[in-house]
Amino acid sequence: EKDDQKYMGSSPLKMFEYMAAGLPILSTTNPCHTEVVGEGKFAFWADGPDADSLHQALSQLWQQRESLPSLSPEALAAANDWTWEAAAKKLNNALCVGLAANGEKTS
Repeated sequence: EKDDQKYMGSSPLKMFEYMAAGLPILSTTNPCHTEVVGEGKFAFWADGPDADSLHQALSQLWQQRESLPSLSPEALAAANDWTWEAAAKKLNNALCVGLAANGEKTS
């Protein structure tokens, strides 16, 4: 468990790349991964970093192998929530809310 702490803040870059490619995701339930992917049906989660958990998640993915191509549009749509443009819009909205709360006018 102590070793797991060093991975809690790891980069979810792989998740973004998999989603942008429309691929299914097989990963552990690391918070930095689950926060990015959310409840996407294209994700298969291993409950822990151990071999049994990974095997169970891989088995679920394998059982659904025929339907994996149909999950691609959901993965691609999820990737759109994480583009630079989407991040800029979220930041702009947050700044506008903050300015408005302080009586500043925004356009």
